[in-house]
Order: sequence, then structure tokens, then C-alpha cells
Amino acid sequence: MTRFAAQGGGSGSIYTGGTFSGNPLVMAAGLAAVDEMAATRETLYPALAEKTHRFANAINQFCREENLPAQLMHLGSMFHLHFQADPIESSRDFTRQHAAAEREFYLHLIGHGVIGPGVHLAFFSAAHNDEDVDAVIAAFQQSFRDLRTDGLI
Repeated sequence: MTRFAAQGGGSGSIYTGGTFSGNPLVMAAGLAAVDEMAATRETLYPALAEKTHRFANAINQFCREENLPAQLMHLGSMFHLHFQADPIESSRDFTRQHAAAEREFYLHLIGHGVIGPGVHLAFFSAAHNDEDVDAVIAAFQQSFRDLRTDGLI
């Protein structure tokens, strides 16, 4: 564990940080969560992927129908919204053409009850039910409408 010392700094040391990273209670909770995910993996991961797939399809269909320069990419339970209409095949394809719209989108999203992480890479979890997914879909759609009203897209 000395490799993970916060003060390490030497060759071969690995910095780790976090508010509760070394807390025994947090470590026990993390281990219990990993054990639960392993025990239910046959149903858990397909259900997470299905939620995310349904969400991504709804958002991408909405963006196509409304001619919005955005697309939601996803894999498993992970998803990321990108503000561009052009296809994304690699990291070289990303543009910042609609950066202002992207910034405002996440502010509108908060106003509609959905808080996204600062890096805009998000996940659905086993705690999210179908009604939660529907609520996030509705919040995304309304946030896009808000951007159009604002004249940003």
C-alpha cells in the first residue's frame, strides 16, 4: 500500500486522493457493493445496458427529429452527450462548435431537476428505475427546447 501513499512522489508511487478514500467504513461499503455486483452480474449489467440504450435511443431520435446538433454516445451504463451533428469515430472528430450551447444545456438540465457530473460523462445505476429514466429523458428534451428558445441552437 505504500505505492498509494499521498505523499509518495517517488518513482513508482501512485497518487490517490479523495475525501473518504481510506476510511474503513467506506472501504467496507465499497467491498459490499462489488460483492453485490458480482453476485447479480447476470441480471444487473444487462438491465443497466437496457436502461442506457433506451435513454440513448430516445435522446438521439429526439435530436434527429428536431435537427439538433447533438448526439448521445453510450456503452453499458455509461453515456456522454456531444454537441455536434457530424459523426464521431475517434477523439480527433470532436469539435467545440457548440460549446456555448453545451454549457447552457447543463444549466438548463439542473433547472429541470437533473444534475450531471462536471465532466458530462454519466451513468445509470441499479437505483434508477424506469420512471427515473423517463424523467431524465424529459429533462434532456426540455433543456434542448430551452437552448432553441435561447437562440443557441
